[in-house]
Amino acid sequence: VQLDAAYDPDPNRVAAFCAKHGGTPYSDLTAFMRHEVDAVSVCSPVDYHDDNVLACAAAGRHVLCEKPLTNSRANAKEMQRQMDRAGRLL
Repeated sequence: VQLDAAYDPDPNRVAAFCAKHGGTPYSDLTAFMRHEVDAVSVCSPVDYHDDNVLACAAAGRHVLCEKPLTNSRANAKEMQRQMDRAGRLL
């Protein structure tokens, strides 16, 4: 695995992370999703998992999401439905 890019809405935090670990920093989710990668590891607070996973599905990215996946069964089903529709693994 190679870290190619990182996203955090806090530009200082993502810049510091990428300075330490490498990769291109993004503080804009839309710009991050335009970056060509094979898969995204979602390591945000659980309240952001839904939006991040759905953005990945829309961008055609495979996703590894930390636990818990989301706060509700309905949201989990929708996330899986969108990933299936995109033909990507969650």
